[in-house]
Amino acid sequence: MQRIRQVLEPPGKAKADWWITSEIARRMEYSGFDFQNLGQIMDERASLVPIYGGISYERLEEEELHWPSFDKDHPGTPVLHVDQFIKLGKAELMGSVKDLKILEAPTKEQHGRGRFIFSDRYSVFDWGEMPDRIEHKGAAIALLGAFFFEKLEEMGIPTHYLGLVEDNRANKISHIKNPVNSMEVKMLQVIKPEEKGDWYDCLMKMEK
Repeated sequence: MQRIRQVLEPPGKAKADWWITSEIARRMEYSGFDFQNLGQIMDERASLVPIYGGISYERLEEEELHWPSFDKDHPGTPVLHVDQFIKLGKAELMGSVKDLKILEAPTKEQHGRGRFIFSDRYSVFDWGEMPDRIEHKGAAIALLGAFFFEKLEEMGIPTHYLGLVEDNRANKISHIKNPVNSMEVKMLQVIKPEEKGDWYDCLMKMEK
């Protein structure tokens, strides 16, 4: 994450988006929207969302940070999921709206298998899971993803897609009888690139 600084003032009577949102909330008599700047909004996000707990305007003035950064002393996470997948919530793996179940862990010699479970949960930007649900959202997203994966395979483009999961088996869309929200995929190990000064040498790692 990096600081992006304002270049021009809004023209005429135009206002910044954060100010408009806060003003609407205040006029609706909601409390907690007395922000004076974006730094205060970032501080509130850090207090509510653990993966941004260590990210503030003050730190970004001095350095760029990679989330997750859990507190002010955490250095950030330049490469995710190197030794193991990060647990961010009640999902076995991933985040606020989809889960990943590992069936077979990948090795250096062979790919593994995992299943994405597309839930009916949803999140708003980086604020995390919302309290209600969108009915059938998970099944719709699973079907949409499977459709495009199968189109790619028809074009001769290889993917890690294995199929939609029904009755605990992965099948192509044509064999699925009912809407399902689970997709099985091949899993690969994440290669940690070598550090070369202040950058990562991904190409050298791939050649090895």
